[in-house]
Amino acid sequence: FGVAMGNALEGAPFSLDATMRLTYSGRLLDLFNPFALLSGFISVAMVCMHGAAYLAAKTEERVAFRARIAGFAAAGLDAIEAYHSDHDSDATARYVNLADALGLAVSGGSDYHADDSHGGIMLGTVSLPRGHFDRLISSQPAGRRLRAK
Repeated sequence: FGVAMGNALEGAPFSLDATMRLTYSGRLLDLFNPFALLSGFISVAMVCMHGAAYLAAKTEERVAFRARIAGFAAAGLDAIEAYHSDHDSDATARYVNLADALGLAVSGGSDYHADDSHGGIMLGTVSLPRGHFDRLISSQPAGRRLRAK
């Protein structure tokens, strides 16, 4: 469709004969000119964007969340905070599985701020298992790497 529209916009070599019949006077390969191919590519891109917008609007939240995290991972995300004081065991397992599926490290924390504004959570109530900690440390570039004690 896009290639046909590109040719329609640009104009194709048609002529009328004596009986007013429309005749194409070019070769088939002439229809695949750069402008027509660009029009075809843009048409396909528009259909893909339309489909992506529809999927973003209609997918359930977990699928949309997984797609967003995969996009962040492709853009350079290093880790997911799976262990957190707000996460129950199901959420923690879901985040650990997502990190494994995307090849990301796992981090954790309690959001301890030494006050009651965060529900009285105490320092040390959330801990990152040693295996995840070691992977998190080894995933950092040498210049940014922390030392494990």
